[in-house]
Amino acid sequence: MRHAAFVALALAACAAPAFAGPDGAIELYPNSINPDGFTGPVDFGACVVTETVLFGGILHKVAFSVYARLYGATTAGISGAEFYVEGVETSQLPAGWTRTILLSPGALAMGDISEPHIEGAETVRRVNLTWSVDGPEDPDCQKNYLTFLARIELLSSFGMVTPIAQQTWVRVMSGNPPSDHHLVAPSLTLCDFPQFTPLCEPGGALIINPYDPSSDICQTAQAVDIQSACTVSVENETWSGVKSLYR
Repeated sequence: MRHAAFVALALAACAAPAFAGPDGAIELYPNSINPDGFTGPVDFGACVVTETVLFGGILHKVAFSVYARLYGATTAGISGAEFYVEGVETSQLPAGWTRTILLSPGALAMGDISEPHIEGAETVRRVNLTWSVDGPEDPDCQKNYLTFLARIELLSSFGMVTPIAQQTWVRVMSGNPPSDHHLVAPSLTLCDFPQFTPLCEPGGALIINPYDPSSDICQTAQAVDIQSACTVSVENETWSGVKSLYR
């Protein structure tokens, strides 16, 4: 039921203009893999990725990137993001596969993008990415229409390849638990020092090893307006406290 609901509400991961909320979105896009095994460019027109077979079949590799798409209020710039990439935890990958995370230059991370971790006695699935920003005109205030947040690379064991399961969904989710209980969705944080206002955003998705790569699964769908369910103005202190840990 949960999967079906997700498909109905968020299948439009690569129909970005229709999918983005009033203040943007956090989206996933596949990277190509070069014959030498290095990661290549992002394909902003796709929402599926198939394992690349390398060196005669002894290695398989998958790579995709996380981007913030800035709309509305976020076009003034963002100083951070809170989210979780679900679907590629160690326990969800075939035995021997490794995962590498490359963060956006200058970004600092608290937590983990795609692996549960322990905070106190609690299991947490959440990452807080931040840039040290003192206001909208700070050079580290991120203002690109598509702002790179991170890249995730998956690599099989050398010579022992068990493919990732077909039709593996990967999706951007809210932190669980979020740093602020009002953040019921992924969020982007403005550069409005000292408030650092977080705004809830839709999260994108992609599919690893789709059943039929040629099918038009990147169909347009109506995204849920998560913004209306997210109120953060009363608890800006929470996010300011998170950011203070990096200063």
